[in-house]
Amino acid sequence: WLRSQDECLSFILKPINWDAGRGVIKVNVTERERSLAKVDYTPILVQQLIEGEDIGASMYADSGRVVAFIAHSFDRHTYKTFAAPGVRRDLERIAGEMGLNGVYNFDMMRAADGRIFFLECNPRFYFKMAMTVAAGLNFVRPGLCPGSDSLPDTLPDGTQVRFPISFMSWFYRPWVLTKQDTRMFRMLWADPVPYMREPLH
Repeated sequence: WLRSQDECLSFILKPINWDAGRGVIKVNVTERERSLAKVDYTPILVQQLIEGEDIGASMYADSGRVVAFIAHSFDRHTYKTFAAPGVRRDLERIAGEMGLNGVYNFDMMRAADGRIFFLECNPRFYFKMAMTVAAGLNFVRPGLCPGSDSLPDTLPDGTQVRFPISFMSWFYRPWVLTKQDTRMFRMLWADPVPYMREPLH
């Protein structure tokens, strides 16, 4: 079927039960046969290719109510938050309609014209959660302390957290480091093994 769809010039193939981008294959018209030969899994999820910036949004929901929300991107070892009221409204609608509880992370793509496309939802703790905590928003706390409405439910636009590799050259100028950078470094130092193993996968 994939070989017969000439109108689908470019698309994405994904396994449905792998993580961290494993098995994701970009197929374009010039190298279609070579790309399809790499597929060694079933079933296959086929998605339209959308060019743009990889972004995400996470929420903690309680009985359909969004208690905490953050929209974020990760580029050049730097985690950034950004204002996304439209995305929050969409997630509030989803949470309300489905009566959701717990932590949910949505992978999205922001096209050059600003449109945001939802790609998938992972209803679980996610890889960047440690960076969310370092940025100042703990998605675990609402579950442990229900009714804590005094806690912040989001973070200011432009909050950043950097992995040490991205600010190592600034150590000789410590005044440029933010409290989020310091918090992230302490978290990594406390338990570095998971982060050391991550590049091996």
